[in-house]
Amino acid sequence: TRPREADRLVYVGDQDQLSNVKFVITLDSDTQLPHDTARRMIEILAHPLNQARFDDAGQVQSGYTIIQPRVSPSLPSMSGSPFSRLFSYPVGIDPYTNAVSDVYQDLTGEGSYHGKGIYDVHTFNQLLSGRFPEALLLSHDLIEGAHVRVGLASNVELYDEFPQDYLSYINRQHRWIRGDWQIVDWTKPRVPQPGGGRRGKNPLSWFDRWKVIDNLRRSLLPVINLSLLMISWLISVQAGWVATIVVTTQLFFHSLVQPFTWATTGQSLKSVSLTKTAHDLLRLLVEAALLLFQAWLALNAIARVFYRRHFSHRRLLEWTSAQVMYSSAQAKVPVFLFSIGLVSLFSVIIGWAMQWWRPTNIWVVSP
Repeated sequence: TRPREADRLVYVGDQDQLSNVKFVITLDSDTQLPHDTARRMIEILAHPLNQARFDDAGQVQSGYTIIQPRVSPSLPSMSGSPFSRLFSYPVGIDPYTNAVSDVYQDLTGEGSYHGKGIYDVHTFNQLLSGRFPEALLLSHDLIEGAHVRVGLASNVELYDEFPQDYLSYINRQHRWIRGDWQIVDWTKPRVPQPGGGRRGKNPLSWFDRWKVIDNLRRSLLPVINLSLLMISWLISVQAGWVATIVVTTQLFFHSLVQPFTWATTGQSLKSVSLTKTAHDLLRLLVEAALLLFQAWLALNAIARVFYRRHFSHRRLLEWTSAQVMYSSAQAKVPVFLFSIGLVSLFSVIIGWAMQWWRPTNIWVVSP
């Protein structure tokens, strides 16, 4: 199924033996495959009801090409450092490590591919061979899954390593944002084609395009929240308080929705874990304090994508493995501290501007 002009794949052994391979399981180097999980994924994808069926246009009409299992942080990585203990359970915030009940799968019968799972080799290559330009896609999993149809198997679980420090965490987040913005063209009617310069009709449905847009929306949330606060603070005291309440509600919504649901549906509040609620509130207070830095991180990633796509055309596939990222984290501490210093300076400038232009709003701005 590979193009004839493709580079050699096998250097030792008989390459023809690969023609007998039906499924391939993809994992990251830091992903754990529990006992019997591979067999269960094979059984799910090989089931007759899950096998891909094509329509007249050659697109998958029913069944699946990829099965995406549930991915959870491993227990040792969750408790390996104070940072991981605080941030390793962000239910509803991080879609890449909390694929349990997926809204897309529940509503449409189709999930999203996150890079760890099992796929049908022949169907995958039939649909994607010669589909994308070379050296363009950093985060290829979402866009590949949108073309071939993905099913979520939430009863099958893989374990992934969670970052042990904030620097590794934001480096990973920076790479995810860059990857999402490099596939922004697939939200348009015409998309890049192999060979360079040419564009063709976008085969993705509006639903699959929305998945890409939703990732872009999520990456812009810190920027939007910060912009809303700054603009409202400049308008009036009332607008400042309204914007502050809106942003605070958005930040705290996921942690408070479960206790609020139990309280309003008559379910006993004894089921509410005060320890977990306090843990979630502490994490969100830290996230709120880092809102300005998160906004800068997103803008930095987006600006790099724009420059590399339209000007330099270099380092589009810049990527660092988890092991290298963790080992080199200490070397990047001075740059990180410099960035934090610039963000803190910007905060001081905002406070001074509010004191100068809107002194009545200083009590709204001060938190």
